[in-house]
Amino acid sequence: YVPIDPEYPLERMRYMAFDSEVKVIISDVPLAEELTAESIELIHMDDERIAGQDRSNIDNVNQSGDLAYVIYTSGSTGKPKGVMIEHQSLINLCSWHQSCFEVGQNDNSSIYASISFDAFVWELFPYITAGATVHVLNQETRLDVEKLNRYFHNHHITISFLPTPVCEQFTALDNHSLRTLLTGGDKLNVFKEKSYQIVNNYGPTENTVVATSFPIDKSYQNIPIGKPIDNVKVYILNKDLQLCPLGASGELRIAGEGLARGYVNRPELTREKFIENPFVPGERMYRTGDLAN
Repeated sequence: YVPIDPEYPLERMRYMAFDSEVKVIISDVPLAEELTAESIELIHMDDERIAGQDRSNIDNVNQSGDLAYVIYTSGSTGKPKGVMIEHQSLINLCSWHQSCFEVGQNDNSSIYASISFDAFVWELFPYITAGATVHVLNQETRLDVEKLNRYFHNHHITISFLPTPVCEQFTALDNHSLRTLLTGGDKLNVFKEKSYQIVNNYGPTENTVVATSFPIDKSYQNIPIGKPIDNVKVYILNKDLQLCPLGASGELRIAGEGLARGYVNRPELTREKFIENPFVPGERMYRTGDLAN
């Protein structure tokens, strides 16, 4: 699937729909009609064909290497890039998350991110596949940390993800429903010890949301991004593709089960960013462009 936020400009939505060559658009907004063409079928959410479908589970026909979803990046440096994520990478994320944070049927989680951001994937699939309850936050709640805190309290939210700037505001308040608060997306500058565990995370869309994770245990001058999650490897390399000495800065590169297949219709960019891993024959490595030490 390809998530398209209806709040996006029409031209951006059209680009995403046609670049990814979608065959069907499922929507509950009239704007979707402007995205269709002869090659695209439009299905409205209130269509009688949906209501009349069999409610039993569909047959599992997917293989681990099949495409699960395409997330388009922000496009701040040009046209948006469609990042292709396979089922095996998504399953790896879910498996690590459920094990690391002991997610179960008694948990209540929340969705803060827009459907078009990769964080949405992280906020949804690890929970619904564990039988937990997922709460989709409305815009009013998302934009007011005090309302957000009250919502968490009133609905007994036990584990949640909040973007770094929101997390820094939220942790200034008292909350007694949470057991774990996940954050990421930017450099975390503020840490206050709370009754719940705060976990700092890092990862590009090209590595299925999360590459490294760090449960914060004390105050740091620079809060670490942590260690690689299960089945993911990170390297800090110099310009000669050699491992940097401990404490030296270099480019962070990622390998392992979380890597995307590549970019939609961008073979040259895929070859540029996803290179051969010089340390493991036959394995790929993603060039993040981010500095780390």
